[in-house]
Amino acid sequence: MKNIRSVYHDSQTEKRTIEEIGRMLSLIYRRQYEQIGDGLKKTGLTALHSVVLVNIYRHPGLNQNELAELISIEKATVSRILMSLEPQKLIERQPDETDRRYNKLYVTRLGEEKVKESLDIQIHIWTVALAAMPQPDREELRARLAQLGECFGFARRDKEE
Repeated sequence: MKNIRSVYHDSQTEKRTIEEIGRMLSLIYRRQYEQIGDGLKKTGLTALHSVVLVNIYRHPGLNQNELAELISIEKATVSRILMSLEPQKLIERQPDETDRRYNKLYVTRLGEEKVKESLDIQIHIWTVALAAMPQPDREELRARLAQLGECFGFARRDKEE
């Protein structure tokens, strides 16, 4: 990480801008998380359960440690979530052939149905939220958020596509 003093300019305007960006990102995240949670109630999933399930679906065969790192959640929390998803037959664990200490995680057919419901809910919420924004502005927003995410260590998906 760069030294904060080497990139931070001490003007009041810039400080307010930075604080506002952080505040808005935080508020948007919390609000969309609440809305997704409300939408998921009919599926029997919480927003966090959905995050775990969707990421196992998108990365079949990853292990619990890889999942925790991928979604930036503590291993113990991931473990508790997996223990609640498994009895519902939404995921299954298979021993890793190369390292028996780990289990590979997979979404079951029932889990795939829940993933699709969850993604439909998320897409609907974001479609409504972005409806008033013209397409070029949405593309610009996506690009700027990807750029910001890269500053926090996330890979840019638009470079891969």
